[in-house]
Amino acid sequence: MLIKQRQGWVAMAIVTDIIGANEVDTLVALLQERVQRSPEAEAYRQFESASGEWQSWSWAKFSSEVSRWEQAFLKEGFEQGYHVAQLS
Repeated sequence: MLIKQRQGWVAMAIVTDIIGANEVDTLVALLQERVQRSPEAEAYRQFESASGEWQSWSWAKFSSEVSRWEQAFLKEGFEQGYHVAQLS
């Protein structure tokens, strides 16, 4: 599969290890299952305008960042089950 990026075409892997809805029941469980199955696989790419380059994030790195945010929210007094929205 090819997708268009700002600086030309790039090859993208086709994911064949699909996690079915019958295997997990929450987004957290889905992330945990994906990290367990393919921790070093690319989760997504993000364009960094400062460097002018695409940065790749693995599932393990993404999970680590989610955990970092979770700890920060807990430190600020948020409790499990609170809802958080990000506006940008």
